[in-house]
Amino acid sequence: FGYVQREPSLAEWNSKVSAVPDKELKGQALAMKRLFSTRTVGQRASCTERVAQAAEAISVCLLLANIAWMAFEAELSMDAVVQGMVPPTAYYWVNFWFAVAFSAEILFKIAFYRRDFLAGPSCRWNIFDMVLVGFQIVDLVMSSANLTVVRALRGFRAMRATRIIRTV
Repeated sequence: FGYVQREPSLAEWNSKVSAVPDKELKGQALAMKRLFSTRTVGQRASCTERVAQAAEAISVCLLLANIAWMAFEAELSMDAVVQGMVPPTAYYWVNFWFAVAFSAEILFKIAFYRRDFLAGPSCRWNIFDMVLVGFQIVDLVMSSANLTVVRALRGFRAMRATRIIRTV
C-alpha cells in the first residue's frame, strides 16, 4: 500500500540496455527503419517491375504497329510493282523510324537490365532482337542499291513477328 515505484537511474538504465545483445538491437533498429520508411525494398522492386512492364507494353505496341505496317507495305509495294511504278520514298522513312524506335528499345533495355540483358533469363530473345534490328538497319542502308540481297534481308524483318511469342 504505500509502495511507490521509483524511476531507474541513468546508470541502471544503461546497464539494462547493455545487457541486450547487439543482434537484437540491430534487428529492432531495422524493424523501426522499415516501419517509418516511406519506401520499402519490396516497393522499390515493384517500381522497377512497373517500369519494365510499361516498357514491355510499349515494345509490344511498337511491334504490332510494325507488323501492320509490313503487311500494308507489302500489299502496296506489290501493287506498285505490278503497275510498273516505284514504291514511294515515304516507305523508306517509315521503316527508318521503326528501325530508330527498335534501336532505342534495345538501348533502353541495355541501360535498364545491364548485365542481365545478355546473361539474364531472356538473353536469347535480346540477342535475337539485336540481330533483327541489325538486319533492318542493313536493309535500310542497302535499299538504295536495289539488290536482290535486300529482298532476302526483308524476309528477316518478318521474323520480328516471332517476338510476340515471348510476350504471350
